[in-house]
Amino acid sequence: MTMNRIQKTFVGAVLVMFALGASHLASAQDDDRTWLQVRTVHVKPDRFNEFVELQVQLSDAQQAAGHSGRSVWQEIRGDLATFHFVQSVDNLAELDEPWEPPMDDEAWAAWLKAIYETTDSSERTILRSHLEWSIPADEDSEPGLLVLRTTTVKPSKMYAYHGWIQDQLLPAL
Repeated sequence: MTMNRIQKTFVGAVLVMFALGASHLASAQDDDRTWLQVRTVHVKPDRFNEFVELQVQLSDAQQAAGHSGRSVWQEIRGDLATFHFVQSVDNLAELDEPWEPPMDDEAWAAWLKAIYETTDSSERTILRSHLEWSIPADEDSEPGLLVLRTTTVKPSKMYAYHGWIQDQLLPAL
């Protein structure tokens, strides 16, 4: 199914905001504009355990190198071999900067080779969060489930949809 990318990312950003909590993401930018980088990865069914092990290795290396964190979500309804890696982006300009791998060149090359062999596909999307539409999670809560619903909105109805979310949906929630 083909979907207008702007519409898909708009709705995705709103729903990811609910799951991650506005307080966590509000620290990313002062002007209520937060960007999220979401990498959706489909794992080869026979390489699932190897993929998970490689992700643990990367997380350990990133933590040791002092890199910022990311949230990892696995689909539990639908395709169980699909993962979503969500990371806050302070500003879009940082995406132009070269990323410094958390491992030495040889280890990084080996990790990349192994990860490419375990995945069928990978897609990166940049989402804009709407903090003004968020319902903050309780301060001591830790999200354990992300419900992501995608809605297609006609381009000519985008402003009406924005208004409906702000004026009707959010007050009802």
